[in-house]
Amino acid sequence: MIEDKIKIREQLIPICNQFHSDGSIVGFTSGAFDLLHAGHVDYLEQAKSQCDKLIVGVNSDASIRKYKGQDRPIISENLRLKTVAALESVDFVFLFDERRNARNIELLKPQIYFKAGDYAESQLTSKAVVEQFGGEARLIPIEENISTTEIITRIRSGRDGDQFIEEQERTVHLKRKPPKMQPAIFLDRDGTINREIGYLSEPEKFELLPNVLAGLKKMQDMGYRLVIVTNQGGIGLGYFTKEDFYRVNKKMLIEITGWHRAR
Repeated sequence: MIEDKIKIREQLIPICNQFHSDGSIVGFTSGAFDLLHAGHVDYLEQAKSQCDKLIVGVNSDASIRKYKGQDRPIISENLRLKTVAALESVDFVFLFDERRNARNIELLKPQIYFKAGDYAESQLTSKAVVEQFGGEARLIPIEENISTTEIITRIRSGRDGDQFIEEQERTVHLKRKPPKMQPAIFLDRDGTINREIGYLSEPEKFELLPNVLAGLKKMQDMGYRLVIVTNQGGIGLGYFTKEDFYRVNKKMLIEITGWHRAR
């Protein structure tokens, strides 16, 4: 029964201790799982294939609102618990209020702590905690690159065409109808988005910095609009023209959005 798989975290402590005594490998992961989709299912199936028992923590409604805003989650915590528990790959599921997983790991002591592959190993704040108990942190590659935030944005817009790329004579624009009162992050271009080479004016010399795409996606998934700003003194000094600047920006947007692969 699905209800038998839903526990309070404290109830799972003796259960996990028994698993450890039996020699079973306990894996643990967590997430909001708001609008469960194929990416979530694939991720949990991959995690289960690497352990004997998979325990999943689900963020409470209150904890999600703290970092995704007052309009999330879409699905309430009790329904999200039931949906995750219904998956064959999940052995037990519980609700927790903390933002991080340190407390969960301290109590359950899993041998493996799973996170999705869009995280860098340096971003795993609970990695040291699981290693303290003799466990390890593992990143699972993303097979189905699906964003819950993007799905919600499309549903709220009422049409699939709310995000599109418009090419003009001199440049290309990524346009999106933003939700009202959405917070934004302002990013410098050279040295933040792309490798800084000094007076960049040739599109073929544009090079994204490592992990930029994953970082931008994570900020968008957290509910932020992204605004790229850049001060191009080379135009005023006569080193290159506005048209050169437009061509570099076009290359940047194409690299960020994968537009050239979708055409």
